[in-house]
Amino acid sequence: MRGCRYARNMYTKAVTRHVLNGTTTCSYFATIHLEACKVLADIVHDIGQRGYLGKVNMDRNATPELTESTHGSLADTTSFIEYIATKHNSLLTPVITPRFVPRSIVHNPDSDVHVSCSTSSALMTGLAALSNTHTLPIQSHLSENAKEIEWVQALHPDCSSYAEVRPNSNFSLSSGVLNVRQLLNEGVKVGLGTDVSAGYSTSMLDAIRHAVIASKVTALTSPTHQPLTYAEAFHLATVGSAACLGLHDVVGNFVPGKELDMLVVDLGSINSAVDTHDHDDCSSRFQKFLFLGDDRNIVHVYVRGRRLVHLVQTNGTGSIK
Repeated sequence: MRGCRYARNMYTKAVTRHVLNGTTTCSYFATIHLEACKVLADIVHDIGQRGYLGKVNMDRNATPELTESTHGSLADTTSFIEYIATKHNSLLTPVITPRFVPRSIVHNPDSDVHVSCSTSSALMTGLAALSNTHTLPIQSHLSENAKEIEWVQALHPDCSSYAEVRPNSNFSLSSGVLNVRQLLNEGVKVGLGTDVSAGYSTSMLDAIRHAVIASKVTALTSPTHQPLTYAEAFHLATVGSAACLGLHDVVGNFVPGKELDMLVVDLGSINSAVDTHDHDDCSSRFQKFLFLGDDRNIVHVYVRGRRLVHLVQTNGTGSIK
């Protein structure tokens, strides 16, 4: 139970910090530990955030203490799915979560079988069955550099072709800059995320800013590249991210009929880093929030029309009351 106490401490801080930063929906990539994952589900449920919750699956290429048996991994995943169902909370969705970075698709005449460097083919087949049975989404960490792709090829030399995914890398890992404009032009669904802990911020505002910067960096080496505007980056963080999670008809904007997930923002809040002027119009204030604002400017968070928390700012720190 010591592990569960540790998990409760860590997950409470993590979920609270995301909410303080205004994240109404979060997809959590947890660990292999069933009981700790149940603790995460309890916390997200109690706070009221919309959560996609993933119990990690990993039966190879890991240290012994982190390597599951194939049967045990599937059994624990089934138990986790059943546990979330006992919450009777439609804001919570279990997510099938094969762990590691490189993935590929093995092509055969009958079907596409997914394989992963950290999950065996048998485990992936079982996870696919769980996903189909319970109609659950799947999340995983895709290959993000050339060496990881080479690793997949070495592990699966029998696979004649691979699904190649463009690097959704970040500056912290120095693994490249994603050409978001190209993906959008090709009709690929694109959303923004914080990617903790490869990244270092739980704020979607930070993600918006870095998306704009990355797009401008791409334009430096490609004169025909059209950088993202602040409005497009905001769209990716809201409507775009909702679409990636299959929530495009549920949240993301204020279209009538959608559920009300929203933030109440005050640019003049205590210790605000934003200076406003009488002549600032709505667009100017909006841009100031995107590029200068932070958790100190977020005073209320609503999910499905319910105010989750009243955010109290004391000496520049946030807490949930």
